[in-house]
Amino acid sequence: MFGIGMGPSSQEKSQYNALNASSGFATNLGESDLSKSSSFFSTILSGNQSKIAQLLSPQTNAMKQQAGERKASTSQFNTRSGGTAASGQAIDTQTLGSVNQMIASLMGTSASNLASSGSSALGMGMQGQESAFGEAKTMQQQSSAQMNDIFKSASSIAGSVMGGIGNLDTTGGSTTGEQVKNFFSGAS
Repeated sequence: MFGIGMGPSSQEKSQYNALNASSGFATNLGESDLSKSSSFFSTILSGNQSKIAQLLSPQTNAMKQQAGERKASTSQFNTRSGGTAASGQAIDTQTLGSVNQMIASLMGTSASNLASSGSSALGMGMQGQESAFGEAKTMQQQSSAQMNDIFKSASSIAGSVMGGIGNLDTTGGSTTGEQVKNFFSGAS
């Protein structure tokens, strides 16, 4: 009666709010991560050597530092012959080869990683939207059922009152007790 207990419960509303908040947090985090990884992979795939060099500077600087340390070690402990110069040149060649290998490897995986992350993000976004829509639809149906019950209850009461009024003696020949009896017999 009067739609009591027919709308979404406080627990359902709380769960919907928690789902919505978690979905928003995950979406924002996913968008941020996806944007960063997309930018990384897109830069690698661009082929722009200066942008790639800037992007990979932490890794290439570490490789260059290791190469410098190996050269310093070679120059201190090897003889001062032509072998030291050749050894230093070999270190430079190895370092360049390592950098090129890293870039080639990243280019090969960047396209598939970019497509995979985009596809995953799209799928998760659609799932989240479907879940939120389902929850919102359920809550709307519950609210609608509550309103329908309120209208039915009010209509029933109005009909009873009108029936009771229609059963009253309008000639003035009934006592108060008879009028009350007439009203309630018409209202039921």
